Amino acid sequence: MTPLKSRNRPESIAERYRLDNIDQLLIRQLAEYPESTIQDLAALISYSRTGTRKRLDKPAIKKALSEIQQTTDEKLKKVSHTAIKRLTELIVSGDERIALDACKTVLALNSTRSAVSEGSTTARVIYEVQFGRDGRLFSQMSLNDGPTIDNEG
Repeated sequence: MTPLKSRNRPESIAERYRLDNIDQLLIRQLAEYPESTIQDLAALISYSRTGTRKRLDKPAIKKALSEIQQTTDEKLKKVSHTAIKRLTELIVSGDERIALDACKTVLALNSTRSAVSEGSTTARVIYEVQFGRDGRLFSQMSLNDGPTIDNEG
């Protein structure tokens, strides 16, 4: 017997692809730390490297990872456009201190863009945009959950 789905709650990635907790753990680890090796992942789930590879080769995991990457890219594009617009507003603001800080931010981001795009800092940003700082498993989320925004630096 199939459990009834709530009409108010969108289907989660875990439900859509029928991911168990181990699959979710692997995906979460790869989202947060894309540089994770097979050995790292195997140790995390207490599987052999061969067993871990077999899990990662499952079509459901590949589809889920692809969907997560696409959703993350879309969210980052939307947030980037908003950030660029806001920085532009700050640059032309009447307050010289704020304008100078905004200029420094733009220059720093531009000069480090290619180096950061491949580093773990970006991976962490992508993880937090997709999953929030609390790191909930996919089964506890839907694709409509947005990024967490707080006042921390």
